[in-house]
Amino acid sequence: MYGQTEATARMSYLPPADGLKKIGSIGIAIPGGVFHIMEDEHTEITKPNIPGELCYEGPNVTLGYAQNAADLARGDERHGRLFTGDIAYVDADGFYYITGRKKRFVKIMGKRVNMDEIEQLFKNTFTVGDFAATGYDDDLWVFTTAPETAISSFEDFLVKTTSLHPRCFTIRHINSIPKNSSGKTQYTALLSLTHICPFRRNSCKSFPLIRFNRCRFYPCLQKTCGTCCKKNQKKIPSWITIPFPHRTVPLNFSILSPHRKKTA
Repeated sequence: MYGQTEATARMSYLPPADGLKKIGSIGIAIPGGVFHIMEDEHTEITKPNIPGELCYEGPNVTLGYAQNAADLARGDERHGRLFTGDIAYVDADGFYYITGRKKRFVKIMGKRVNMDEIEQLFKNTFTVGDFAATGYDDDLWVFTTAPETAISSFEDFLVKTTSLHPRCFTIRHINSIPKNSSGKTQYTALLSLTHICPFRRNSCKSFPLIRFNRCRFYPCLQKTCGTCCKKNQKKIPSWITIPFPHRTVPLNFSILSPHRKKTA
């Protein structure tokens, strides 16, 4: 079954007869309900196996949100349609599959990348360790509990499977994937691990190193690394801009991973 509170709990079910044939599917809409795969708020995707936002339409969709008694006077704000925020597709037989959350996408060199699909790709391929993917545009991070000796093979696998450029992603070992009491991955906690000062050279093998092409010494810009450059504080040249938390680095630098092979 699949559902959300805004649809009074249930929106789909998987018929028992199709349980083995449609493993991983959320099934079909409950009686009286209809699913739509939407490209945007007004454009529906009608072809099978093309992902889009899952929209549910039915009499069990709630009216909206109310924070006080006066809000109840606003009436039905959803008009029986609920945009779930989940990315899904429908197969040729009319069965629906969830592939990720709408907000769990980043753009890598102009290409939309589903971080949930990257995560599942690793989990379905490798039996050692746990995996979690997060990041920003042009900056994908994959955290794993697998041994650090496997990082290089993971990077080669990701490049070969997705054709992503090695400089656009980072794979890092951590002792455990942070999860809440219900077992859901805490991606916000993982994002905080990516906010590492890019000027922290050679002081931590677990995070990317930066090779300086013009000057070796610049002050630290992150509170988390406040002591790493105290001895080498200089005036920051005007051409340096590093907006955090995206870790955007100017072209004067080249980012190298401790485990990553150099590429042309």
